[in-house]
Amino acid sequence: MENRTSIFLKQALEIMNTRKPDGSFAPFDIALRTFNDQTGKGGKYVFHENVRLLPEANHDKKKTETVATVLNEVKQNKRPNHYKNRTRNIEFPDGSVKTIRIDFLITINSHPIIY
Repeated sequence: MENRTSIFLKQALEIMNTRKPDGSFAPFDIALRTFNDQTGKGGKYVFHENVRLLPEANHDKKKTETVATVLNEVKQNKRPNHYKNRTRNIEFPDGSVKTIRIDFLITINSHPIIY
């Protein structure tokens, strides 16, 4: 029988932030509910296997300027502000990326989450 002890959200986020010895994020399984703020629709139960957390881009890092970057139109990227919005980006095994809200997490690695 599986160990299905409940964990707190803080512990679930620590599991998501766990890194392997090579520095990449370790994969995990999550179950969550969907929700769209703009349409007010959602509520579907979704289970994802073998996903991993995507690191946040370092927006303060200096970029090297080359002729190609100077001539291209500058695109302003909006900072995702994951901590304020309570969201995280996860990457699927096929390489696709999805933003999830941590408020709607149900389980991580078969551990129910307590808020």
